[in-house]
Amino acid sequence: MGSQLKDCYPQLSNVFTRSLRSGRKELNVEEEFGKTRLVTEATHVNDGMLWLMAILVELLTDHEFLLFDEIENGINPELVEFLLDKLVNARQQVLVTTHSPMILNYLDDQVARGCPIFTRRSGLWSPRVRRPAMLILVSGEGVTDMGRCIASAQCSGQEFEAGPMAWLVDQLLEARMDYSFLSVEWMVFATKSRVSDVSKSLKPPTLVGRKRKQETAYFFRNARAMSQARTEARQRGG
Repeated sequence: MGSQLKDCYPQLSNVFTRSLRSGRKELNVEEEFGKTRLVTEATHVNDGMLWLMAILVELLTDHEFLLFDEIENGINPELVEFLLDKLVNARQQVLVTTHSPMILNYLDDQVARGCPIFTRRSGLWSPRVRRPAMLILVSGEGVTDMGRCIASAQCSGQEFEAGPMAWLVDQLLEARMDYSFLSVEWMVFATKSRVSDVSKSLKPPTLVGRKRKQETAYFFRNARAMSQARTEARQRGG
């Protein structure tokens, strides 16, 4: 990974971690500017470099399927082409989402033709491509990534309007498992406002540390709220 990062950041000389007394690891970046050596903790490193590091590390893992959300966020525009080349040539199957159609301009025509590209409401899927170089989800405003309930805060069946992510997941399942979750009436979808209302009625979780209270608790509350919404739907016969 270090040599690949150096192609993007010529001043980079080393990336290393050190153990803290708390048991956590601290990531450091070392750069050289002439005779000056500068070591910077990850908390002060730009988000683009950290995002690029995370992606390159994932490409070195044994995982078979990788999903990267909003791939262009924080990345220097000059490095987007480098990043996409790494993803297209990855050993793993890669799915990326983006709000920027400009991402497609960095792909060779031949590569682009072999990448199923999903756009809002299109539901396009190419089963003839056994292992696409990369799956691309281009999302926009309006219908959310997963979709929306047309007339209520909780819905199923024809009352649900699928977004691009729902189309993608549904057609991946259908192509590989001959199963479509969008075609069954018993699947219940809850809106973000519905989950938020349920979350406010639940007792907040007890988590240690200020950061965990501010960030991690959000996901705990939402997970519990979705479980509660599911329970209520079952009791109503949904």
